[in-house]
Amino acid sequence: MQKDELDALSLDVFRTFARCEYALKAAGFRSATRNEVKADWRAFARALGEVFDRPADPELAAAVNYLLQQPPRKQVIRDGQLEWVTCRRIRSRIPISCSPTSAACATTFSTGANSMVIGSSRNAAGSF
Repeated sequence: MQKDELDALSLDVFRTFARCEYALKAAGFRSATRNEVKADWRAFARALGEVFDRPADPELAAAVNYLLQQPPRKQVIRDGQLEWVTCRRIRSRIPISCSPTSAACATTFSTGANSMVIGSSRNAAGSF
């Protein structure tokens, strides 16, 4: 993929994610503290039920499979250094009342988009 194509795709993902975050908060899927409000992806996953478990649409099925097979990286601090780690423990953070696949997809999407927003996440080729 050429840099211009990757830039355009990244912008599209960013815009879509921003719209999703806003829509979730506007629809009541939100958690709030005194100073901030966040989209509540876990509550959204619970509301989805088992929608991602056996998708009839081949394109959605391929997207679900990709999200589960290629989890995003998350920025952490190890030994005082910033580091990117692959999110392999997504299923351990799934609420009991939620379909594992729906929760994993919602969590994976939000983690991946947040990682892209943070910046400095490198693609598989090692470039930005």
